[in-house]
Amino acid sequence: MRGSPAGASGRRATWLILGWLATPACGGAGPGSTGASETGEASTVESDDEGASTVDADAEGESSASTSGDGDGDGDGDGDGAAAWLDAELCGVEAPAHAPGTSVVVGGADMGLVASTADGLDWFEETTTPLGTMDPGHTRNLVRGVGYGGGVFVAVGGHDNSFISTSCDGVNWRHDRLGTNIEGAVPGEYSFFLSDVAYGDGIFVAAGGAGSLLRSADHGESWQAVGPWIDGHFRGITYAQGRFVAVGHMWEDNAAIISTSTDGESWTQLEVEGPGFEGRVVYVDGHFIAQGVGACMISADGLSWADCPGVSATAWAGVFAGKGRAYLQAQDGRWASWSAAEGFSSFTEGWLPGQMLWAVDRWIMTRYQDRGRSFDDDLDTWETVPGGDLRDLAAGTVRYGL
Repeated sequence: MRGSPAGASGRRATWLILGWLATPACGGAGPGSTGASETGEASTVESDDEGASTVDADAEGESSASTSGDGDGDGDGDGDGAAAWLDAELCGVEAPAHAPGTSVVVGGADMGLVASTADGLDWFEETTTPLGTMDPGHTRNLVRGVGYGGGVFVAVGGHDNSFISTSCDGVNWRHDRLGTNIEGAVPGEYSFFLSDVAYGDGIFVAAGGAGSLLRSADHGESWQAVGPWIDGHFRGITYAQGRFVAVGHMWEDNAAIISTSTDGESWTQLEVEGPGFEGRVVYVDGHFIAQGVGACMISADGLSWADCPGVSATAWAGVFAGKGRAYLQAQDGRWASWSAAEGFSSFTEGWLPGQMLWAVDRWIMTRYQDRGRSFDDDLDTWETVPGGDLRDLAAGTVRYGL
């Protein structure tokens, strides 16, 4: 059943972005940042008149939506032309809020917040009303991760439930597709939170608590539980090279978990030694990189994994990908980057934003006090507006209406 939670409110903007805060190793979502605040005028850096980009391909770079090398980055293998399945019934509106072909970045956070921007400065925001079980920072409509594929944005999360919302333009959302943000008990197959979602070859897979894996073969319209339960949590998932790769940690000893699947239905858990992954897994420059507080591992095929050379002992806070590089933030206020040609760089002093990604022609970021964009690669100079951090970012193209 699907619901449209009461109390939803929104503010339209030109560009779209969705995000999440890093999730800790414990069973629930991390407290992190709360819902985003109203945005204001651009500050600190010279502004320009650039606005939404209308493109023929998806936003370049990697995101939690996954990329599969199909030429446009959305993982569905069909380019970015017309998508017959995107209609008023699936999308919930007669027409998209943005012109077809517009590049969009999307994200979410506490209290069901979804936020979106087309230029990094002007933001749309919407929240929903939490119902049922609540703890500080943990509600049944908490958005933990976001993804994109086949013209559809998907936001996932939850507390003692699996929460999923979908959108064809990042502005008009069909919230709570599983009907779990309710006062009463949640169906058993949807009784664990979801951390992240990926798309590949026409399939969405959301991964989360107790090894929960939900699969959708109809563009996010319906979801089926497919994975065997495990004594641990998945925290990140991506798709590349024809396979899904989900990473996480065991409950008791925080050991690493890596599971793979070529179809999102049948899964194989790999034998990997080392501390677990409380963070994400990204795919960039032909390699998978998985991050945890005490772990950084790299793989060229998603099957054979090794410690990140020279940096594996560092305590990490996050991993991002964009413009053919991976960026890893250390907890001591330094960061390093990686590419296949250069390997891992020496450390740079400073803090990267809480979330960031490369979208077509600019970096988009969110931090606890502001959000913004940059056209430079120093990752230190940003044109910003007031706002709050988000829990994840995913980029895509509005295909509804093509």
